[in-house]
Amino acid sequence: MTDGDRDDTMRARAEVQAAEEEYFDRYWYVLHRGRGAPAEGEAAAAALRHRYGPSIEEPVGDAFREGELRGRLAALRWVLGSSWDDDRLSGA
Repeated sequence: MTDGDRDDTMRARAEVQAAEEEYFDRYWYVLHRGRGAPAEGEAAAAALRHRYGPSIEEPVGDAFREGELRGRLAALRWVLGSSWDDDRLSGA
């Protein structure tokens, strides 16, 4: 990528926060569906399927995509002020 290809406009904080919320939802869903979901989480999972549609099912069972979601979520949280060492994702 050259400097001429890059848009140096920063995204608004609200846009970054919305993306963080979406990636948290998607990461939680992957963990919930891929690890023997407890029954009490099924209502929340159904709400996420309704919100995001079929695309939410894409990474379930795919370790690479799960890692990609986790990495994106960590980067968004870093932009919002969390430390790289913040391991809140382990209990998503």
